[in-house]
Amino acid sequence: GGDNLIINEVIFFPQPEPREGVVVSVLKLHKHQTDALVGEAVVQTPAGSLDLELLRKDKCQGRIMLNVTSGLPPMKAMPPPSASSAQDANISSPPPHRRGGEQPRPPVS
Repeated sequence: GGDNLIINEVIFFPQPEPREGVVVSVLKLHKHQTDALVGEAVVQTPAGSLDLELLRKDKCQGRIMLNVTSGLPPMKAMPPPSASSAQDANISSPPPHRRGGEQPRPPVS
């Protein structure tokens, strides 16, 4: 009892149905026995920083602090390039390719 453990991990998963929520289970791992459930907490909405009770058989077995968000922000759609926008951005075509040591010819006078 009284153990504090800090785990700094980012986990992505599909957003559940609004009424389901996400169940967070904390297990104590054992080498020679089956793993033991410490407790579980349910996250109903992604609300940022949460401090939840870990329950097992309706009794508090500890606390868990989570930061839960709805994920990465959506990417903004880029408009398709147009001829006028290429000119506005001063985008030019690359110079013609020259072979190996070929030098430009001097102007003829």
